[in-house]
Amino acid sequence: DNTNTNTNTNNNAPPSIPTAPQLNILPLREFGDRIPSSHEAAIHGTANGLLEFHFDHPFCPRCGARTRLQKAGASRLCSNHSSFHKTTTKTNNSKSCRSRSIYPRIDIASIMLVTSPCSNYALLGRKARWPPGRYSTLAGFLEVGETLEECCARETLEESGVVVEWGSVEFVESQPWPFPRSLMVGFRARAAAIATATATATVLPVGVGSELKGEKGDEAEVVVGREDEQPPL
Repeated sequence: DNTNTNTNTNNNAPPSIPTAPQLNILPLREFGDRIPSSHEAAIHGTANGLLEFHFDHPFCPRCGARTRLQKAGASRLCSNHSSFHKTTTKTNNSKSCRSRSIYPRIDIASIMLVTSPCSNYALLGRKARWPPGRYSTLAGFLEVGETLEECCARETLEESGVVVEWGSVEFVESQPWPFPRSLMVGFRARAAAIATATATATVLPVGVGSELKGEKGDEAEVVVGREDEQPPL
């Protein structure tokens, strides 16, 4: 019977390896606005923040030894800490590090929509290196010893020269901003009116604060636009 004589000569050849898909790896900040759901965005944000945390804390700040993961990656601890050693003699304990667990740092910032005294205009800012048409509300980090409301007023003054009416600062909402480790606390506020010879003006005394000046002499703009209109380009 010659029916099985025509065998496949490639039976002993190694199986072909499928080609790996081409991955387009981008920083989270460059595609975060395209994530389809808030749930997925929260997962990406948490992962990004934890990766940054572990990357920034490989060594103990007290003794310089390597740190180890703790609590499924939620914190780190010095590898020279006594909790990692089986022996508990007085001699060994005296040589172990007494540093505390290291947790991800969270930098708190105020972000604020400041409107004119008449509430018809909003204060926006831009940096010279940004693409044309990009504007942003003002924002800045909380400093030691100040409240978030004080941060809102101070950063507005520093970035734009606009004085905020203190009683108008109102908390709106907060959200994580893991770039790499911030918490953005949103406020609305109203600019203080300007006293003129005839009446109280309803415009903002817009200037350019030191913090809105770009690098290498670039200057930034501070613009005023109606809340219900596109900002001027």
